[in-house]
Amino acid sequence: MHKKIIPIEGMHCRSCEILVEEELRKLPSVFYASVNYKKSLAEIHSRAEIPGDLIVRAAREAGYEVGINEKRKWLTA
Repeated sequence: MHKKIIPIEGMHCRSCEILVEEELRKLPSVFYASVNYKKSLAEIHSRAEIPGDLIVRAAREAGYEVGINEKRKWLTA
């Protein structure tokens, strides 16, 4: 069994979680996917190693990006 925890950028509600989970579950050998929008993380369990590009593509299909969005300052100098 393989487990990955991936940061997902741009989610803001439970519907976002569902969209990402649905796309991740379509990946080959994935038997469990759980997404938490509050933590901006996705947890994937699979029977075989999943290439990163497939995970990125699944997130994009759902309308999101893999990665961490750095918080920007309100004011700039």
